Amino acid sequence: MATAWSSWSWDWRRLDCLAGCGELVKRARGSWVEIGGTRSGSWLIGTRVDVGRMFSDPLPPPNDEPLYMLGAAHRACLGTAVQLLRAGRAQLADILTTMDIDTSLEGQAHTNWMAPPPGRCPFCQDPHAQPTDEDIYPKWLVREMERHGVRSSDPHRRRINWPTTPVCQHCNNTWMSTLENDVKDILVPMFFHVRSLDEHTQGRLALWAAKMAILFDAIGSNIVPHGAGQGLEIFRQPHHGMRVWIAAYHDVNPLTVVSRPIYMPGNDSSDGFLGLCVTFSVVKVAFQVLIPFHEGDLAPLEDFHGSAVPIWPPVNPILDWPPRYRFDATSIQALAARINDNRENLTIEVDLDAAQRVRQAPPESGSTSESQRTE
Repeated sequence: MATAWSSWSWDWRRLDCLAGCGELVKRARGSWVEIGGTRSGSWLIGTRVDVGRMFSDPLPPPNDEPLYMLGAAHRACLGTAVQLLRAGRAQLADILTTMDIDTSLEGQAHTNWMAPPPGRCPFCQDPHAQPTDEDIYPKWLVREMERHGVRSSDPHRRRINWPTTPVCQHCNNTWMSTLENDVKDILVPMFFHVRSLDEHTQGRLALWAAKMAILFDAIGSNIVPHGAGQGLEIFRQPHHGMRVWIAAYHDVNPLTVVSRPIYMPGNDSSDGFLGLCVTFSVVKVAFQVLIPFHEGDLAPLEDFHGSAVPIWPPVNPILDWPPRYRFDATSIQALAARINDNRENLTIEVDLDAAQRVRQAPPESGSTSESQRTE
């Protein structure tokens, strides 16, 4: 099938799946494909098939039938939706939005695997989007950090200047907003007490951690290919090459970020990156995200007696939280260094504290009983 770039613009929140699966397609949740073409199904085109790619019937489209935005289908339902449209059996709205097609790609596929230019949303495929500076740490997490005693180091400034990075309004107000709401309900209880994490929960945490890693890179070295962020927005999960681990963390400094570029052997230029490893903490949880730029195998890694637990790709159907040991601001450096390019011999001694398994969250105010403390 040919590849094309469409110029349609269509705003929606929920739609019936064109495959007739009975489940709504939700714009801010899950992975989906928009489908346009002729009402008869004689010519079809679909967006968001992959990073920088669509599918279409042979170009140019027919000039004897108008083109419409036909609807959307879950990614898993795409084949069935196309079959129903071809056969004229898909349930279409009586009034459809017209669409236009621009067959010029203008090098989109190439630029997807370069770092996004300054001021560009790291997740959005729309080259005309107007990003605004958004806080990297969401407001719910800022409140939790302030609750744990994080204060401005400037005695003349009451509020902390949290880091920001450009993100387009569409991404910020749709899938990223939904993701933050989901992760807030998962992550905050993990700061305080025991819980079990199923595969779906691990997947949401992994997507959030990957999103955070790309935002950290955007304000730092900015080497992650644009396609990595676009893949998160399209598939709503880390792509198949990404790896994400989770660990318990405890330190007076609840925020630690260690970003380590992985270089090709014998090359230290920006053209020689194999990937990026970002290790960061948020209050009492640490994440490690590996974003590879090339396909390859990962050597066996030190897991610190099971304290660094993989959550993407999913390995454990049920993960018991927290692990046996927890990292601090010193030992997390060893966690960050376990993925490296062998440019230097690393020998790091690590002391890990036992992570206490607390079954009750501390009260919002007042004293904390001994059985509830996580200190």
